[in-house]
Amino acid sequence: MRIIYTINNNTINNNMFEKIFNKLKLTRTPEVVFLIGLPGSGKSSYIKKQFDNERHFRKYAVCSTDYYIETMAAIKGKKYHEIFEEFYPEAEKNFFEHIDVAVKNNVSIFIDRTNVSASDRKMVLDKIPSHYIKRAVVFHLPQDELKKRLLHRAETTGKVITDEVLERIIAKYEHPTYQEFDKMERAYNRFVDVI
Repeated sequence: MRIIYTINNNTINNNMFEKIFNKLKLTRTPEVVFLIGLPGSGKSSYIKKQFDNERHFRKYAVCSTDYYIETMAAIKGKKYHEIFEEFYPEAEKNFFEHIDVAVKNNVSIFIDRTNVSASDRKMVLDKIPSHYIKRAVVFHLPQDELKKRLLHRAETTGKVITDEVLERIIAKYEHPTYQEFDKMERAYNRFVDVI
């Protein structure tokens, strides 16, 4: 069995993940929410705020490669950037498996990755059935604020995103379109605007 992450010291594996999804089934039309932005722009914090403030979001599955890598780093006693290259292929495989399970169970999904290129988004969108509402939440920050956040995160969590990696991600950025999504919003520190 593949470990995916730990919650309250309980290890969650793929079979348990499917059981959790069965409990998350919604009565309304499911949606997939792509969080689109650079590392450190607030995507994971946005999910946490949604879970804390909006009860219905607690039934959403969160699919993320980072959760897997962070868990493996904790298990191995290493830092995120030390194991990223080794575990990213397995994390991505795990990410797509979780999307498949969520879709199979008709569960709404947060896609918590940078999602900066149309081709990366398409790989996920191709797995999402047509009855799902497809929503993009776009995160933009001034570059100086982004670098402050990344430095703080590196100091507090050990998760390092180098300038080289950041520049590579920026170079791939393609703004989402209404050909990809039914709804688009822009996230700021305290609010979200429809675009």
